[in-house]
Amino acid sequence: MEDKSNVGPSTNITRSNGASPSAGTAKCKSSNSATRGESELRKQLLHDSNEMDKSEKARFELEERVNLFEDALRHRNEAMCDKEIYSNSTEVEIG
Repeated sequence: MEDKSNVGPSTNITRSNGASPSAGTAKCKSSNSATRGESELRKQLLHDSNEMDKSEKARFELEERVNLFEDALRHRNEAMCDKEIYSNSTEVEIG
């Protein structure tokens, strides 16, 4: 007769710290869910940061357009003023 009590798939294996594999698996699952939550937060933070960058870029471009518009308006007003002055000076010479 052979003793097969320690051989086969039904053998219980303990870890060096004495914990069974199921206890270690449970610990990993809770750790993985925490890591998954941190990963989701990082993704959300990156997304929000990218959106803020886009918003900041859009604001900067809008400010540039406003500055160009104000410059064009200033030049138009100067040209109209110069034309009015020129028209008044020629009327005086003719008259």
